[in-house]
Amino acid sequence: MRSSFYAARLSGSKILAQIFAIVVLGIGCAVLAGWVFSIEALKSVSPVFVSMKVNAAFCFVLCGLALYFSVKGAPGGRGRRLAQGCALVVAVFSFLTIVEYVLGRDLGIDRLLFTEPAGTIFTYASGRMALNTATNFVLFSVVLMMLDAKSNCLCGISDAATLLASFFALTTALAYFYDVRLFKGIFVYTLMAVHTAAAFLILGAGLLAARPDRGIMREILSDGAAGLMSRFLLPSLLLITPVLGWLQLGGGTRGSL
Repeated sequence: MRSSFYAARLSGSKILAQIFAIVVLGIGCAVLAGWVFSIEALKSVSPVFVSMKVNAAFCFVLCGLALYFSVKGAPGGRGRRLAQGCALVVAVFSFLTIVEYVLGRDLGIDRLLFTEPAGTIFTYASGRMALNTATNFVLFSVVLMMLDAKSNCLCGISDAATLLASFFALTTALAYFYDVRLFKGIFVYTLMAVHTAAAFLILGAGLLAARPDRGIMREILSDGAAGLMSRFLLPSLLLITPVLGWLQLGGGTRGSL
């Protein structure tokens, strides 16, 4: 028999998913405003960081809308169809970007809204989002279109895609956090922007929270010992471990001086 606390956790998880969706939508809108009004802090956070490209910001707006309407709308309803339409547009834009990289051709989609000056820092082609950014959008758009999936197999694939894309974003976020210049230097193509990585992490968390009764979240939110330990240990792994790594890296750097 499920406890009332479990039901409350399910409800709270969906509310959290809606909040994450609004945050992702807000990040995308803020970056688009940065391009419209030429506000560099919104485009790249710092002058030494790569900017979030217009197409990436536009895709985040669509992903935020898709996640919000997926949680709010009933399966098969108008909101859910709108969410799937937004996810489909994201999939098309990001897939075409990957095609540009693979074929070495410019399909003209990178400058549909704004033209970025040539020679922009850490940018392979003017206005083109990073290859790992486009890959993440493909993964997340597929997950958004599969949110109504009921089978364990599809839920497992969806969770795996979400975790894989979140891992790509996490490695980039940690590279910025640790200021690992060597790590940044191994990329041939455009780098993922720091706020792009942050938005992906929030989007990944929102997608997991949107399905609290299925997949990995069902185990995390369960009343059993596994769920209790997961809820206790995950915040430590996600927050404390990077901080400890940063302290260790800082101590090693001071010790070498």
